[in-house]
Amino acid sequence: MKELGQIIWPGRPWHTPRGWTIPTRDKPLRIGVPSLSLWKQLVQVIQDQSENTTSFQGFAIDLFRETVDLLPYHLPYQFYPFDDPSYDDLVKQVYLKNFEAVVGDVTIVADRYQYVEFSQPYTDPGFVMVVPLQSKASNRTWLFLKPFTKIMWVLIGAMAVYNGFVLWLIEKNNCPELKGSVLNQSGTMMWLAFTTLISLHGDKLHSNLSRMTMVMWLFVALIITQSYTANLASMLTVERLEPKINDVEQLRNSNAMAFPKGSPLLPSVNRALLEVFESGKLREIENKMLAAEKCEEAATDGESTSLSPQSFWALFILTGGTSTFALLIYIIRMSDSDQGKRTMWRLMMVMIQQWGAHKRRFSRRVSDVVEHDHLNSPNTSAFPTQV
Repeated sequence: MKELGQIIWPGRPWHTPRGWTIPTRDKPLRIGVPSLSLWKQLVQVIQDQSENTTSFQGFAIDLFRETVDLLPYHLPYQFYPFDDPSYDDLVKQVYLKNFEAVVGDVTIVADRYQYVEFSQPYTDPGFVMVVPLQSKASNRTWLFLKPFTKIMWVLIGAMAVYNGFVLWLIEKNNCPELKGSVLNQSGTMMWLAFTTLISLHGDKLHSNLSRMTMVMWLFVALIITQSYTANLASMLTVERLEPKINDVEQLRNSNAMAFPKGSPLLPSVNRALLEVFESGKLREIENKMLAAEKCEEAATDGESTSLSPQSFWALFILTGGTSTFALLIYIIRMSDSDQGKRTMWRLMMVMIQQWGAHKRRFSRRVSDVVEHDHLNSPNTSAFPTQV
């Protein structure tokens, strides 16, 4: 035996060839799966502690199952989670024979070729950039109305008119500039309604009721103004993107399955992968992955960023309640004095006269229309009919 030389194996390798164990049902192929992957769409390991079960799902898992179904032979396999976040250590487990393959979001890196061989890549190398959707904002003429919704604008206008009416009614007898004709008083009331910083400052208001109403309205108006300014500024500011990936090299690499060097399974796996690509199964798996994502469509009309009354109900109730309280106290005080009675009576008479004049004008228009229709009717004649 000592005279025998070195054994020459078929193919003339200098080292002793390793034998490959065929996976069986009792000893399936051990496949390592990264359980701490950041790309849940590609691979996700779900461990149920209550039922002591582990499930594997994701794009890479579905693709591997489709590939195994197209192999010309039966291949028993079993997934095992790998809890270490290092993918280099995961690949080394194949070299250390703890796993016989790796399936997941494993990228093809040159340094890993010394431990494993990779299958055909199933993701295309390239750059992927996710950017926020910018609104078209084609009509910027009315952009100043966008910070608030339509209902919000109506509510602001109604509250301003109501508070202006309360201030006008309380201060009317104490300020000469608030008196005059009905048209003049109506214009003054509207001026009070939409100008909070008016000439009637706190020191010029004669009644504590009007001061209370003005202070509360100024407080609410300040908050509304600041909210309007902030929301308008956010609409005019360009949004900035903060990418989750800091290394651009992560976008260049492709994903593939890892097998031991010289594995006899690799040629048939690559062939089955090409069949998956050509048959359209890959597109079906991608559509399944995208359908599982819950993406909300961004609104392009700007209504989603407009502030609604829902955020200001408490403020409106506060200023409206304060003004109503002041108005009720004023009415009760005026009703106890003769001057108050006369003032309320004149106010009621002016309202009745205005309503009566409007009613007479409306009746006159209706009668004119009826008379015009009667004269132009084809069944009527301008000459008397003889019998």
